[in-house]
Amino acid sequence: MYQKNNVINILLVMLFVIGSVLSYTQWSGIGSGLRLVSEFLIIICNIWNVNFKNYTIILPLVGIFCIYPILMTSVGVYGEFSKQVILYSVYYAFYSLFLICSINAFRDNPMSLVTTIFWTLTTMLILMMFIFKGVSYNVLELINSMLYNQRYGNNILTQRISMGFNNVNTLGMFAGFLVLIAVITHKNRSNLKNILIVLFSIFIILNSGSRTPVLTVGISLVVYLVHSLGSKKIKFIVSTITGFFLTTIWAVFLYFVYFSNSLNTHFMQLDEFLSYRLNYSQMALSLAGSDLHKWLGIGSMSTSFIQQKLTGERFAIDSSLAYFLLTIGIVGFSFLLIYILYLYCMIVKKQSSIVLTLFVFYSVYLVMENILFIPNAAVSTFILTIIFAYMLSNKRVEEYNDR
Repeated sequence: MYQKNNVINILLVMLFVIGSVLSYTQWSGIGSGLRLVSEFLIIICNIWNVNFKNYTIILPLVGIFCIYPILMTSVGVYGEFSKQVILYSVYYAFYSLFLICSINAFRDNPMSLVTTIFWTLTTMLILMMFIFKGVSYNVLELINSMLYNQRYGNNILTQRISMGFNNVNTLGMFAGFLVLIAVITHKNRSNLKNILIVLFSIFIILNSGSRTPVLTVGISLVVYLVHSLGSKKIKFIVSTITGFFLTTIWAVFLYFVYFSNSLNTHFMQLDEFLSYRLNYSQMALSLAGSDLHKWLGIGSMSTSFIQQKLTGERFAIDSSLAYFLLTIGIVGFSFLLIYILYLYCMIVKKQSSIVLTLFVFYSVYLVMENILFIPNAAVSTFILTIIFAYMLSNKRVEEYNDR
């Protein structure tokens, strides 16, 4: 019976990945539908076997993104967008239930979850490349255009290739995720397949012109290599240094957003490197208006709704830090930081190179893309289910890599 359920869950995860990928393309309607159906089916197939006492680690997310917004709405703080906030809170409750059921289905064998996501995503990107074509094979020119930010020309050698995705950065994010998984789970794959997928993913990243995955994967793999080769004492030291490093990245970003003038030389240099995310984040935070909303937020809403109704399609909120400061305010964001600190301490205690590396990838990426705990962010869901499945497993994580 367990084997049968496992096969069903694997098929449903495959459907979820396919839907997630398509939801970022011209077939977004079909993709969103497939994704929603797969989420419902995963819940239906697994909720009967869930012991919710085992998943208290996810309850703070429910409190921050469901209870807190509903409470603020009930006292009139989020009056203007109350309907949207309530709908988003209900959706987040559903998403939390989906996470729990997905984790529960694979906590006995997290590597099965990783493998299913990895191969399904790899297959989808290969299919998208052949369907939409247009990729450039001039690798040196692609590298040059990325280094010198000459990625917007009309020439096929310098333009950014989307392969059917609505946003080239989404394509780069998927490819970066594949590189990371291929490396940190290499013991479970043949060397040739592993190398080919890494090369393919790097080729896709170069065509997308997205610099964020290059930076994020690079940092993550440095952490992985040092952490995985060390003793318990070295692992703790690496984890501690990594924690300070991530805190510094977040602090620097928030400092420039909150306290730096946009005409400052350092601001302009960093802003250009981050593709003007600092400036957009400042513009986003200005949407809060009153001091009350700066402290309590304007309410949790989808980024697409905010972009359509509040920004007038002038800009998108790419940074998770800016998004949460706007939507749940300084108070809600403070609760979120406490939860993230707690989660990181649990990860350090687990002493897993795989889990730590995924968390680093997640934590660096969220500065430049809005993916942190976002229901519609596919890579965020992939990472969260993998991290929690490993953390809540009864076995040591590294045992899975020894098979």
